[in-house]
Amino acid sequence: MIFQMDSLILLCNYRGESCGIRIFHNNSYAQLVNKLIVRWSGLKAGEVGLSYSLETDRFCMLRNDDDLDVMFELVSSSGLNRVKVSVFDAGSTSGGGGGSNSGCGGAGGDQQLAILRKDWKMDVDKQELEWVPSFCMHKETVLLSAGWSALIREVMQKFAGGVVEFRDALAKYAMHCGFEYDFVKNDQERVTAVCREKKSGCPWIVHGRVDKLSRFFYIRELNNVHNCDASALKVKHSRASSSFIGKLILEEVRSRPQKRPVDVLDDMKRLYGLSISYKRAWTGVEKSKADVFGDYSTSFDELRWWVEAARQTNPDSVFDIEFDPQTKRFVRMFVAFRASIYGFNHCRPMLFLDGTFLKARHKGCLLAASAKDGNKGLFPICFAIVDAETNVSWSWFLVCAIYNSGKDLQNYVDPYYMVETYREVYLLPIYPIPTLGKPAPGGNEDTILPPLSRKPSGRPRKKRLRSNGEKIRPIQCGRCGKVGRHNRKTCKEDLRAAD
Repeated sequence: MIFQMDSLILLCNYRGESCGIRIFHNNSYAQLVNKLIVRWSGLKAGEVGLSYSLETDRFCMLRNDDDLDVMFELVSSSGLNRVKVSVFDAGSTSGGGGGSNSGCGGAGGDQQLAILRKDWKMDVDKQELEWVPSFCMHKETVLLSAGWSALIREVMQKFAGGVVEFRDALAKYAMHCGFEYDFVKNDQERVTAVCREKKSGCPWIVHGRVDKLSRFFYIRELNNVHNCDASALKVKHSRASSSFIGKLILEEVRSRPQKRPVDVLDDMKRLYGLSISYKRAWTGVEKSKADVFGDYSTSFDELRWWVEAARQTNPDSVFDIEFDPQTKRFVRMFVAFRASIYGFNHCRPMLFLDGTFLKARHKGCLLAASAKDGNKGLFPICFAIVDAETNVSWSWFLVCAIYNSGKDLQNYVDPYYMVETYREVYLLPIYPIPTLGKPAPGGNEDTILPPLSRKPSGRPRKKRLRSNGEKIRPIQCGRCGKVGRHNRKTCKEDLRAAD
């Protein structure tokens, strides 16, 4: 708080939200409370508790006009330039008038809490103790959800984003204020929501509609009062859906695409004070990735547009996409940009092939061909997305790379497979040998005799020795019609029984 003539600027804090309020020396305690009620709609007249702390003292209660005058005198005499004022729900109290028992001194948070219970007859349970941190000496932790309490404020409040923005603001407001609500009307033009404890008598209701001209959403009716057990912050809330979580972490996923669901669980608890399940965190991450990077399934249908757009922006580039015409399923895709093809002409005349698996939802493999530049750096030339790293995929990839290189394919085919070479194989004929000049047998004394051979012992083999792994072709007998190891000649089947 900065002292300026007869005025002070109070740095007030209520439920994690801070603001500055200027008061003058002639202002009363009731006027200060009214300013706070206007600033925070959650405060109720007669149930506002105030305390302030100086650098030389710990906590001083601020309950009436005399306490307000004492605070001005302490600030003026001490020469301080800052005063923190804590605002809290004090329950049913008598706010103004009375003596000057300010409660200043060096007592700790527990002692001050005892004074509150005695003087104000507060019934503080464990849940309410969480919202009087200013009475304790520990460091305050402000959640990112602290500003959600001001999202729903007053009648005729405008939401430029329409009904979608209002629903999102309503969910955040309900989480921070700790109550559940149900929709009575919920369409593109009107939204009406009531507290889930309406049957028990809770009067909270909000109603709004979209303006037909500006398409802005305006709150038309608001009763922002609860008489149910709405707490300050509901840790587990039904409106904390996966879609809601996905919107909260959208920018985080954009900067960190590898964000894990366990990280989301920790962030929701530490930054927003919300407790969600692992499944809801995982689904929220998937939805945020779909909003940022696009959906996996629909991205395959966009490949046709991408190919046409790439051909227009990169002339003379090569793109080839294949899909099953019957099932409309993606099969494979080849990509080679003109810049990469041109750059290969100035690289070292070596081509490196490699493939790796893809870890996306639909898996697949990435095949790539690279070269080396003069600095021994890898220079990508072309790549393909296929279903698996098989011989068929590699053959298709290399054929596309060679075919679309602009060179003659025959330069890459072995000459032995050419038609001209095949003709040369059978070009020369084998001429027949005539027997007209053949001498009579035995007419020459120098006769060539056959080689000496020894007949092997044992019964002569009638079957050929088969090679290892040779498949036996089944034989069907032409006599009996059975499949086996015999034919018509060796069939011994008795056909009389069949007759």
